[in-house]
Amino acid sequence: MLSQQELEQGIKDIPPLSPAIVDILNMLNADTDVDFRLLEKKLLQDPGLTGRVLALANSPFFGMAGEVSRVKDACLILGINAIRNLVISTAMMKQFSSSSASNLDIQGLWRHSIASASAAISLSRHTKIDQDQAFTAALLHDIGKMVLDIHFPEHYLQVIKYQQEQQCLIREAEEHILGCDHSEVGALVAQKWKLPNEIINTIRDHHDRADPETTVLSDLVNLSDIVSRGLALGNPGDGFIPELNVNIPLRLNISLEDIADSLAEIEALYDSFVSLIE
Repeated sequence: MLSQQELEQGIKDIPPLSPAIVDILNMLNADTDVDFRLLEKKLLQDPGLTGRVLALANSPFFGMAGEVSRVKDACLILGINAIRNLVISTAMMKQFSSSSASNLDIQGLWRHSIASASAAISLSRHTKIDQDQAFTAALLHDIGKMVLDIHFPEHYLQVIKYQQEQQCLIREAEEHILGCDHSEVGALVAQKWKLPNEIINTIRDHHDRADPETTVLSDLVNLSDIVSRGLALGNPGDGFIPELNVNIPLRLNISLEDIADSLAEIEALYDSFVSLIE
């Protein structure tokens, strides 16, 4: 079991987001209009992020292939929400994808996160949920697994062994071995990074705990996680597809036909995001 003290210390030891990333997110989250010249200046401090912004602006989604060469122009084309999603994606990948002390397939887990985010974008079109918010929440829904695996490697090795022996969902193994699961830990990390409350709550509640305060965004992330597992995109840490609560599609007003019609688009979005972000 992980003690509360161990967990709190582990969260405290997680590196903060880089100053450039924090500055950019603060600019994008402010109530005032964004100064795109200043945003361009901040983005240029991170060459990797600069390249991804230009690549996204020149992607087929925006119909400007090969025409955008200035970061400021790219920002104007993409808009604030798309840039925010790209910044968060890049920050998450930098924090967790390069660790060598991992028991999980971190690259596979990262791809599962991208797949879930792709599903959330596609499925959100059948709802009133904002696509950009859906993308961010789904992208970060399993961040707790990465934190537990990298910052508590000995404990998490026991989680993986138990999951393999019992052939259960990895969150069930987490609860048995650690006394908590990745959704709780992920919410604590999101708090540390000062992400919006709705994102924090969605990360915490995305496993459909029948909480009366569970939002439609949590429902969408839960469904997106299941759909991405069904498509076998990425590696969530176990080879199972959780049972879908039949009330979730009803609450979202999404039919099985809507989900089936979205599968090809989800795979196309996934391929595009992987090529842009990795």
